[in-house]
Amino acid sequence: MPYNALIQILINGLVLGMIYIFVAVGLSVIFSMLRLITFAHGEMFMLGGFATWLFINGLGLPYYIGLALAVIVMFLIGALLQLTLWQPLQKDPMRCLIMSLALSSVLIGLSNIVFGPLDKSVKSPITGVMQVGNVYLSNERIAIVGSCLIMLIIVIIFFKKHKLGIAMRAVSLDTIAASLQGINVKRLQMIGFGIGCALAAFAGGLIGTVFTIHPTMGATPILKAFVVVVLGGLGSIPGSIVAGLIIGMLDSIATTYFGSIGNVAAYIVFISVLLFRPRGLMGYEEA
Repeated sequence: MPYNALIQILINGLVLGMIYIFVAVGLSVIFSMLRLITFAHGEMFMLGGFATWLFINGLGLPYYIGLALAVIVMFLIGALLQLTLWQPLQKDPMRCLIMSLALSSVLIGLSNIVFGPLDKSVKSPITGVMQVGNVYLSNERIAIVGSCLIMLIIVIIFFKKHKLGIAMRAVSLDTIAASLQGINVKRLQMIGFGIGCALAAFAGGLIGTVFTIHPTMGATPILKAFVVVVLGGLGSIPGSIVAGLIIGMLDSIATTYFGSIGNVAAYIVFISVLLFRPRGLMGYEEA
């Protein structure tokens, strides 16, 4: 395979990996804070894409301002959903699971009604290609990877250094001990759920410049995100980052060589790793 083609495949893998990482990290935050799995998380990704499209194409805002507003709006929506839907049922995981499936269907239906079934796209503020030797790289995809890296650094610093992030990690480790220390557990769980939704929305807003936005766009990312979360270790943000990069690269390479059948490669690796390491690559101790 030509060297420049290989570099392009790896860049595509990085883009996919970053998208999977943000959906998966959002799931990891929610799981670590509430010990809940939500199947409506893919719809947070989808709504993030539509919100970004609405702010940019509907209101004419600059791309990054529209994306930032979409993330804020989805944080608020996520926090509201946790307060009104998940919190009353939090002690019954099965009902939460069923409710998340129902919410997923409702959000897809509403999106079809509000935005229509036709695909939409967001015009990227960055165009053209960059030449490095004999290799041509898309500036748009490089910008997506760069934006994701910056956001990942912000997320890691927040959970490692910020007082609120440290408190959220304490809640994820032991809710009873955290409450005995005076931490408002319910408030932080609501914030954690909002952050999880905002991270998925960030990925949805970014991907709208490369792929189309439509009501069912969250189906594939949520499946891959579950693979990433379990492969990396339930509740582990570093694990989700590592696993997301692995799955993204694997998807890009496998689909290039084998077409659509290459999509199964990620699931084969997933099953193989869990046979030897059931806890995933990095366990689930860290929030």
